[in-house]
Amino acid sequence: LDCDDSDCATDASCTAAGSCANPTVVTTFPFTATGADISADFTNSLTLTGAGCVTRLGSVEAVYAVDMGVGEIIRLSESGSLDSVLTVMTSCGSSSACSYSDDLGSDESGGYVYTAAGNGFVYFVVEAYYSTATASYEITLEQGAAEVCDDSTDNDFDGDTDCDDSDCTTDIACLPRINEVGYDDASTDDFEF
Repeated sequence: LDCDDSDCATDASCTAAGSCANPTVVTTFPFTATGADISADFTNSLTLTGAGCVTRLGSVEAVYAVDMGVGEIIRLSESGSLDSVLTVMTSCGSSSACSYSDDLGSDESGGYVYTAAGNGFVYFVVEAYYSTATASYEITLEQGAAEVCDDSTDNDFDGDTDCDDSDCTTDIACLPRINEVGYDDASTDDFEF
């Protein structure tokens, strides 16, 4: 298997994440890891007991690390058939506190959006909810950005696009327009001066 070959880029043997001591470092986005059986592809079993963590016993997890700067945005999601717990940590270990940790039910495809409060590595963990999970998975890390107010995209992953996003209320693309076409033609002007 040649992991440098683009045909193999999402194969589990090329993307399998290790433990907190040896996570897969992600530098290119979007990043996606897919596989048919998370229990076969990942063997790490970390019991997260830190503050804010959803504690699962004996279930496998994938650990990814991203070097982030203050204000940078990453969305973590899992859209396979796996019922998973999504966790975000600024230090990685069984007793480390979790910035976010939740089982969103059986559908984690909407994911979780994390905005870095500081500089340094952030650990994104996708853990099987059940220790006997033999489900397929599709783990995705996407990099967000500040909202661009005229590109029809939700750049900051807050659910609002362009002028519907509160970040764009004062952007020139979203301000009311004044159309003074004819100097005294109220039928074609938005406003008459």
